[in-house]
Amino acid sequence: MKLAGSARHLEVQLLADQYGNAISLFGRDCSVQRRHQKIIEEAPVTIATPDVFEEMEKAAVRLSKLVGYVSAGTVEYLYSPADNTFCFLELNPRLQVEHPTTEIVSGVNLPAAQLQVAMGLPLHRIRDIRQLYGLAPHGSNEIDFEFSRPDSSQHQRKPQPKGHVVAVRITAENPDAGFKPSSGSLQELNFRSSTNVWGYFSVNSAGGLHEFADSQFGHIFAYGGDREESRKNMVVALKELSIRGDFRTTVEYLIKLLETSAFTENIFTTGWLDTLISENLTAERPDSTLAVICGAVTKAHVASEACWSEYRRILDKGQVPARDTIKTVFRFDFIYEGVRYPFTATRSSLTTWSVYLNGGRTTVGARPLADGGLLVLLDGKSHSVYWREEVGAVRLMIDAKTCLIEQENDPTQLLSPSPGKLVRFLVESGDHLRAGDTYAEIEVMKMYMPLVASEDGVPTFIKQAGVSLEPGDVIGILELDDPTRVKHAKPFEGQLPPLGAPTVVGSKPHQVLASNLSTLHNILDGFDNQNIMNSTLKELLEVLRSPELPYSDANAILSTLSGRMPPKLDESIRSAIERASTGGQEFPAARIKKLIEAHLADLKPQDRTMTRSQLAALIDVAERFRHGLKAHEWLTIASLLSRYEQTEKLFGGDIEARVLKLREEHKDDLNVVAQLVLSHIKAPNKNKLILALLDLIKEGGAAALNPETTLTEALTSLAALESRSTNPVSLKAREVLILCQLPSYDERAVQMEAVLKQSASPAYYGEFRNNQGDPNLEVLKELTDSRWIVFDVLPTFFSHSDTNIIFASLAVYVRRAYRAYSVLTIDYEEGDGMDDGDAPHVVTWRFKLGQSSSPPSTPRINEQNMSKHRQGSVSDLSYLILKNETQPLRTGAMASFPDLQALRKGFDKIVGYLPSFDPSEGVEPPNVLNIALRVFNEKDDLEDTVWREKFLELSNERKEIMNEHGVRRVSFMLCRKGQYPWYFTLREMGEDWKEEEAIRNIEPALAYQLELSRLSNYKITPCFADARQVHIYHAVGRENVADQRFFIRALVRPGRLPSSMRTAEFLISETDRLVGAILDALEVVSNQYRNTDCNHISMNFVYNLNVGIEEVHEAIAGFLERHGKRLWRLHVTGAEVRITLEDEEGNVTPIRAIIDSTAGFIVTLHTYQEITTDRGHTILKSIGDKGPLHLQPVNTPYSTKEGLQPKRYQAHIVGTTYVYDFPDLFAKSAHNIWVDYKSKNPSAVIPKDILSSRELVMDEHGGLEEVDRAPGSNSCGMVAWMFNVKTPEYPNGRRLVVIANDITFRIGSFGPKEDDYFYLASQYARKHGVPRIYLSANSGARIGVAEEVLNLFSCAWNTPGQPEKGVNYLYLTPEAESKLREMGGQSVRTQEIEDEGETRYKITDIIGLQDGLGVECLKGSGLIAGETSRAYDDIFTITLVTARSVGIGAYLVRLGQRAVQVEGQPIILTGAPALNKVLGREVYTSNLQLGGTQIMYKNGVSHMTAGSDLEGATHILRWLSYVPEHRSGPLPVTVSRDAWDRDIDYVPPKGPYDPRWFIEGKRDEISSEWMSGFFDEGSFQETLSGWAQTVVVGRARLGGIPMGIIAVETRTIERIVPADPANAASFEQRIMEAGQVWYPNSAHKTAQAIFDFNREQLPLIIFANWRGFSGGQQDMYDEVLKYGSKIVDGLSSYKQPIFVYIVPNGELRGGAWVVLDPSINPTHMQMYADVESRAGVLEPEGIVEIKLRKDKLVALMERTDPTYAIHKKASKDSSLSAEERAAATSELSRRESDLMPTYKQIALLYADLHDRTGRMEAKGCAKPVQWKNARRHFHWAVRAQLAISAAVAKLLAASPQMTTEEAKQRVFAQIPQVSQQDDRAVTEAVEGLDLSDVIAQVTSSHLTQQLMALVHSHRKVGFAGLVGVVNALTDEEKAAFAVALQTATPPGS
Repeated sequence: MKLAGSARHLEVQLLADQYGNAISLFGRDCSVQRRHQKIIEEAPVTIATPDVFEEMEKAAVRLSKLVGYVSAGTVEYLYSPADNTFCFLELNPRLQVEHPTTEIVSGVNLPAAQLQVAMGLPLHRIRDIRQLYGLAPHGSNEIDFEFSRPDSSQHQRKPQPKGHVVAVRITAENPDAGFKPSSGSLQELNFRSSTNVWGYFSVNSAGGLHEFADSQFGHIFAYGGDREESRKNMVVALKELSIRGDFRTTVEYLIKLLETSAFTENIFTTGWLDTLISENLTAERPDSTLAVICGAVTKAHVASEACWSEYRRILDKGQVPARDTIKTVFRFDFIYEGVRYPFTATRSSLTTWSVYLNGGRTTVGARPLADGGLLVLLDGKSHSVYWREEVGAVRLMIDAKTCLIEQENDPTQLLSPSPGKLVRFLVESGDHLRAGDTYAEIEVMKMYMPLVASEDGVPTFIKQAGVSLEPGDVIGILELDDPTRVKHAKPFEGQLPPLGAPTVVGSKPHQVLASNLSTLHNILDGFDNQNIMNSTLKELLEVLRSPELPYSDANAILSTLSGRMPPKLDESIRSAIERASTGGQEFPAARIKKLIEAHLADLKPQDRTMTRSQLAALIDVAERFRHGLKAHEWLTIASLLSRYEQTEKLFGGDIEARVLKLREEHKDDLNVVAQLVLSHIKAPNKNKLILALLDLIKEGGAAALNPETTLTEALTSLAALESRSTNPVSLKAREVLILCQLPSYDERAVQMEAVLKQSASPAYYGEFRNNQGDPNLEVLKELTDSRWIVFDVLPTFFSHSDTNIIFASLAVYVRRAYRAYSVLTIDYEEGDGMDDGDAPHVVTWRFKLGQSSSPPSTPRINEQNMSKHRQGSVSDLSYLILKNETQPLRTGAMASFPDLQALRKGFDKIVGYLPSFDPSEGVEPPNVLNIALRVFNEKDDLEDTVWREKFLELSNERKEIMNEHGVRRVSFMLCRKGQYPWYFTLREMGEDWKEEEAIRNIEPALAYQLELSRLSNYKITPCFADARQVHIYHAVGRENVADQRFFIRALVRPGRLPSSMRTAEFLISETDRLVGAILDALEVVSNQYRNTDCNHISMNFVYNLNVGIEEVHEAIAGFLERHGKRLWRLHVTGAEVRITLEDEEGNVTPIRAIIDSTAGFIVTLHTYQEITTDRGHTILKSIGDKGPLHLQPVNTPYSTKEGLQPKRYQAHIVGTTYVYDFPDLFAKSAHNIWVDYKSKNPSAVIPKDILSSRELVMDEHGGLEEVDRAPGSNSCGMVAWMFNVKTPEYPNGRRLVVIANDITFRIGSFGPKEDDYFYLASQYARKHGVPRIYLSANSGARIGVAEEVLNLFSCAWNTPGQPEKGVNYLYLTPEAESKLREMGGQSVRTQEIEDEGETRYKITDIIGLQDGLGVECLKGSGLIAGETSRAYDDIFTITLVTARSVGIGAYLVRLGQRAVQVEGQPIILTGAPALNKVLGREVYTSNLQLGGTQIMYKNGVSHMTAGSDLEGATHILRWLSYVPEHRSGPLPVTVSRDAWDRDIDYVPPKGPYDPRWFIEGKRDEISSEWMSGFFDEGSFQETLSGWAQTVVVGRARLGGIPMGIIAVETRTIERIVPADPANAASFEQRIMEAGQVWYPNSAHKTAQAIFDFNREQLPLIIFANWRGFSGGQQDMYDEVLKYGSKIVDGLSSYKQPIFVYIVPNGELRGGAWVVLDPSINPTHMQMYADVESRAGVLEPEGIVEIKLRKDKLVALMERTDPTYAIHKKASKDSSLSAEERAAATSELSRRESDLMPTYKQIALLYADLHDRTGRMEAKGCAKPVQWKNARRHFHWAVRAQLAISAAVAKLLAASPQMTTEEAKQRVFAQIPQVSQQDDRAVTEAVEGLDLSDVIAQVTSSHLTQQLMALVHSHRKVGFAGLVGVVNALTDEEKAAFAVALQTATPPGS
């Protein structure tokens, strides 16, 4: 035996017959193999020399003959090229898979030859063999196969191979993992054979490979004239082969092998491939940069698609996905070639991604392909990418090149790398493994694969040998020896190379415009492009302003239209464009449009439309640029604004409701909804773009806007947006609308310059003057006294070429800022004009404190009315001057500087112009310094904090000189172009100069307008906001530090308004905008200071406005309406608006509107006028009703928070009203009801004391008594009152018991105290028989632990000293036990033990000293649950769910039956977080998903919903308006405006309609006339409308009489059953429920309503129109039978009148009649039917099918149709011939066919006649009532029944043993003259009947019978009782009694 070290594997193909012949069909070279498995085969053999290979062939033939082999076979050799020797390897007695290689080079069909040999044919008779030897194919002569005869070479040819074939095997193996086999499905297999290449595959594109199959699934053969040609053909074929699936293939590796030099040069051996594998030769891979980018984009794409898919899935189920479901930013990392790449990918558009790595950014395009791949666009090139998830990695195919991106491997997880069978473990669990050790083997596709440990450790196996494995299955866990030794991939620290754009973008203007607009559109669609937003916007503006843009756009369109538009028109347009372009003119849009219109006019009318459509793009360009470039710029910006608005307007209000609405609108394409939601949730990003655009418009000024422009419309739409996310945009839009209606900055600068010039050089007729000294102050009054904003433009002129204009501008500033002072003189100190600080221009002025008490206004104010003293600015607090004091003379100086350097130079010079100051005189420094710093260049600007530090530094450097000149304060003004100056005011505080932060950004001379002195009860801290007008102060109460709030002060300086805007409109708009800005600022600072409450807003309009008081109220009401919810959310409870009103005559009225909403639901508005008293004080005088500040001083300090406010705050946080505010809330509700009642009944008088309440307090005996006590005095979490409410039904008041949770007391939980109190309060209501209202706001039963034990117990560990081993028991030490005993009570139960050498008290039970820790709370819950159930049966109960209602709270809501649920307040048993913990995942996002109104209102738990507590209270009071004052009391009948004596206008039609229309009436859609309904107009209140909508229930009044109503829906209703987020398999169900049918839910609703109405003592009318019950399987399962029976239960026990009325065109059939028949409750029920209604067992169609079948119809024909009778008779006449009878029969059939439709109609009519009202009446089932008169009839019917019931009730009370029928007969016996059928007569007679005598008789008879019964049953007792009665009589009565005894008839006589 010899080792073949460098051998080749060669084969000889044999074919032998049964006659002893054997030949060689050349050979094959199969040397390329791995693990002895062939990969590449070749034929013929080229490595061996011909003579040596011939020896191989001969040896193979000899072997075949020697053994007598028959058929095809192969003899295999190992050949050594080094010494040209060979040796035998093996014999294969079969046909091998590579046989086509031999067939191609030999031309012999081997399978066919095998069959022919098997048939017995000798080789020389086989055609292919004969041709191989050059003989005639169909000959029969023998062949000398061995050429043994000398002449054989003359007759036959020696076989020679033709060409060369290379064959490759396609296998499902991973070359990168040692050719590991794998299995899975196949997605694509694309192979095309050609003339030189052929192949076959065992699977197709829809197939796959299982783990038990062979790994080879394809074989490809390439032919060529020689070896090199066939090799090249094979390489080309493999590169064109496309295979995608779950598994790797060898295709790429084969290409690599075929292209190696070893294969090309034919110098490989059998070990060559295994060597390459060991050397890690890999297939050609994509470029590394391309691979990692494609990997990042693929991962991002997959993650994004998963987000969108998940969003659609959840939405499709009817749920609203969480906001973060859709994402655009994805962070991930992966490993490629041993390097870890941490990527962030942001989705920039639907087809674009931005990939970030180590700070670098690459833009990549990614378009999904139809076959599941991704077309990646990178650097202007495209790449196809496919991917497949594998265990711990993703396999990518990039342009048919495979690479692997991996995740960080966890070596502790022993995973199965592929599917297969676990054959065996090579080690046991617990054995030690070294890295590289094999621990198991798996069988994969008939091959054994080793599993190798990657780290040292000890394994624990969890799988058993023999099991099947899936990829990624955990086989075991490896406990690492040293986890720190695990090697991690090295992170990539560089950056990706710079790459170009994904696609080539042209450089022409129109192409740049399109690209930029696309980017901005993507931002507005919610995609992430923030990093390029600014640059894109800048580039967009540049191209929009490029004169080349329209020409570029037009030329591009003309190019596309070239050849398709008339040459003449083409030439004309091009000529016009060329002339304009070369001449530097504007784009000739008008000329182009005129040329097109002229051309269209010359065409035939039928051709114009098509031509216009063809030229549409060109027409569009002409239209867009018709008004020039600037107009086109605004149009483009407007389109962007509109795109934003079109999306955001869809999302105002409740986001969930909006998303579900969008789902309905786009149910066929939920991607649309997902895209809109993505855009909305990215509103903050979009806002940045829109705000930048709005700033551009703001800069454009009035030129951009006029009422007709698209831009104005877009801004108006933006301003109308109301959602929170769009608030910054809507505020900015309003600001822009206002500011742009002013003249632009440039225009106002020109106007101001003209005024300043005029003041510096006044012109007089006939004279010429120039530079005539000081500015003319009379001329400057146009600016100093202007009521419009000035300071934003004025600083522009602080620097000017004309010194006089500089001085004039400074003078304007001084005069305007110091209007509240007396400015005595102004002096002007001219500098050198160099503006470098050496010698600045300076203005100085001398001034005193003025005499005005009001803010500065125009000179027309009456000076005599001014106060004699006033509050100075904040820095002037020491100058509070009385009128008889001498006022000090003060001096100010002001100058302007271009930069900080110049300021430093000139600072001392300015100070030097102030007079010297001697501090020894004992007065404070009087002088002021104003310094303006002009920052007109953005490059010179700094952050405000930096400016502040520089100003502080400068001031402290120069404080000595300032002290020498008595500088009291210095104000630095930052003057930016076009903006109001920003102020930093500094003054000396202690030894340093510091900023007076309280007045930042306000001119100190105007600071008094902030009225900061009113904050004296608080310590204030300024909070700085971006809005210049807004000043925020965080205030902490001096006496109550818990009182923390914000005071927000805003100064409004209106600009000049255009003539188109009224001052009132400005007031509304500006107030609205400013409130928005204030709330924005408040929202920001609220995050810095938590727990603030009672925040206060103050707005001061600095200058007078020409508006009336009514317009002020309108503006305030508007902003309350628009911002109310946000004000509530930000805890703003007070606001104050100060406006100085000025009429046309110049009369001035300062007013203050003060708004208060401390409780949150009652908003009070009081308006005051500021007046001056005789003593000179300014006070407030109420306008209208007197407010709390009436006659109070203007500067009255704000009071601190009252004691209840913290609790209010807690309640408001939860979203409810504080419990002690509910009486006021109900009072407000009652007042609103009175206001509504008065609007309909003007004569009504609203009572002053609408509601009074007394709290129910537990006395010392455990009972309740009504007391008056201070709010907040409760000692448990439950409060109750007895309300006395005056309502329109009970103007003298009705009593109500109201029970409420106090959510601020132990979070509203139910403990034993609360349970007992609730029970007693409910009992109290039942005792008095009054309605009980429960205000639910709770957290369920209370839980707790014994706090006294918590810090005392000790732990006994399972293993002493090792807590991690667990706890054994808890115990008390003797000391702890003693302490606990001293506390009193039995807090714990213990067992004394000895353990660990000490005495311990082992705790066996913890009881706790405090009550309410556990089960006792549950016991109390049962108590109040039972009480509530009984209360529902006894009195009227109703619940207002004003906050969350949990556990027992939820049960109380349901047990009280009637419930009004406030939106946003859930009714739940268990909270969402707790359920999520139980489920182990985040399923429910909020409690509202479990018990919000969308659940509880839809299932009938909640009868009504309300938007607020106030609305809920109003619902309750309106409901109570139908309910008697107390149990068994009379109904609250009112005087109705709607007369009972009228027709009903609306008639129910035959088709579907809304039943509410006939109940309450409706307005005709065509004529708009009111069509009255059955009940009083406006009296209908529907309940349970969200549940079982095929039935309508509610309450209404009939002529003032309250009634319960049940009606039927005739339309088909869609019932939606939401999907349960906890069940992934659930989905939203939409169930269609037909009208006029009772379903389980609607039957339940009907029964529920009947029970409710009965307990409310309401007469009931049922408008019947049912065809029966739905009896399908699902409905039977859902208990329709049970709920139908409940209807009968409810009716049978009903105690009030019931009227069942079948409405016009209605019907009542089958089971529906059964449950409504009056015999159920004959005492109280009556049945009526309209003359057009129907009733019966079945509908006519059903009756006909059963009772009037064809035989009866035929008999009817025979009886009623003579012709039919004749034919019938003839057909049976035996005297006629057969032909005549047949003819008669034929005619009979024809006649029957003709008549049958008519007779079916007759049958239906006949059946229908049985269902009419006449028959109902005849059978005593129903009485007819015509719909038109039904209101009159039932008004008297119900009155009659109520009157009779009241009379009967009196008699039954007098004689309980009397039956109802007997009582009725006694009543009717009193009115024998009245017909019992006349309801009106009965009513009038019974209502006027005096039953006192009858009652006395009945009572006497009853007592007599009782006494007789007593005597008969107990004679002694009876006699004793009689004696007692006689003894109680008077003497006269005794005498009468004695006479009666004497005259009495003896028994039995």
